[in-house]
Amino acid sequence: MTNNTYLRDGSSINIAVIDTAEDGNIHRSVLTPGHVQNGAWADTDLSTYPPEAQTLAAELWTPEAVAVVREAALASLPVLTEADYSRAIQGVIDTMAQSHNYADGVSLASYKDSTVPNWAAEASAFIAWRDAVWSYVYSQLAAVQAQERNQPTVSGLIGELPAITWP
Repeated sequence: MTNNTYLRDGSSINIAVIDTAEDGNIHRSVLTPGHVQNGAWADTDLSTYPPEAQTLAAELWTPEAVAVVREAALASLPVLTEADYSRAIQGVIDTMAQSHNYADGVSLASYKDSTVPNWAAEASAFIAWRDAVWSYVYSQLAAVQAQERNQPTVSGLIGELPAITWP
């Protein structure tokens, strides 16, 4: 069993957590109002912390203070380029082809006119999906450039891609 003490961490809005174990060992950690996860801000869930931590957080984590920390954290993220997205999306496309034992997307697409009906059908389904993927990606790029949506993370954009329907 440990005994936790929650203190203001210097002049910051972080909370110092001092854990004193039964064997006398002391460990220090920091409780912050949130963190960047997958390119987006995630607030710290205080529901599992004791009332003393929740009370201190309510005192320190004012909306204004958290906004400053959140903006600084998000501003420190690397700027993603169109090449970053293209590489990742092409990787998804090639991985999808490889999941059906083709070398890559180009290889699978080359079977469109195959005399083996199953290979031709897989290639046709793949090409339709690949076209839908790139159409969606470029439409989202245009939406970001027009400031109609926030720039997604690479993994976020991949999660939005249409699903393939194999024959």
